[in-house]
Amino acid sequence: MLFGTLAKKHVKELMYRLKEEDEIGFSELKEEFQLDKSYLSRILRELESENLVSRREERENKRMPKSYYAITENGKKVIDLYELEQEIRENK
Repeated sequence: MLFGTLAKKHVKELMYRLKEEDEIGFSELKEEFQLDKSYLSRILRELESENLVSRREERENKRMPKSYYAITENGKKVIDLYELEQEIRENK
């Protein structure tokens, strides 16, 4: 469920971070946010399943593929929702 995903810890910060870059690697996100690999993977999969982020894999040699993430147009609309929420909170 979309709102359930958006309410999870670190999702808002991840979405804002993805908005700053055209594309960012999984390893960079993991290091920057100091999140457990499995937790970050699960959150990014959920965001991808909601069409809020896109994922691209890059294979070098026969090693594990490197994953890169980008915010989608729907993801940018979520940022608008976060900003609307902030505006509403400020105008209480």
